[in-house]
Amino acid sequence: MPFHEGDYTPFVPSKCYHSLSGEECGDGTGSSSQSQFREKLMDLLKIPYNQLEFENLWPEATHRKPVQGVRCRRMSSCSTKTDGKSYLDLYEELRMKVEEFKHDQCKVLHLLRGFFFWLVNIPHEGVFQPWLDSLYLKALTDQRVMNGMHPGLSADDASIHV
Repeated sequence: MPFHEGDYTPFVPSKCYHSLSGEECGDGTGSSSQSQFREKLMDLLKIPYNQLEFENLWPEATHRKPVQGVRCRRMSSCSTKTDGKSYLDLYEELRMKVEEFKHDQCKVLHLLRGFFFWLVNIPHEGVFQPWLDSLYLKALTDQRVMNGMHPGLSADDASIHV
């Protein structure tokens, strides 16, 4: 690294820095941000099943809002009488994972938690789609939470329709 007069210095800049949690090293690609996102995402897997939360998130993921269109007549906005796409329609891979776990509401809830967590954090560096991440999916499938069912639900009650 040259000095201002053109001489070289033996010092090499470090990619490590000190944060409040200790020394961390980064490669400049946002890996620290990704590890923070992953850590918070994995913490979501520790939250127990909650039927009310499932009943709130499921409609959010599957609801198809009417498409609003603009008509050429005087540029007025009106309904096109067609339904738009739900999140599960827009994110095919997520829908496929939900279908794969459709008999396990607990795992579906974790997928939905991960999806909405990702959706809120999209603007931040280091985010990734949890339903496509092998580490997240492995942790999800390794869970041993009463076979993924809420106590008191039968296998028929626990299945969902995508």
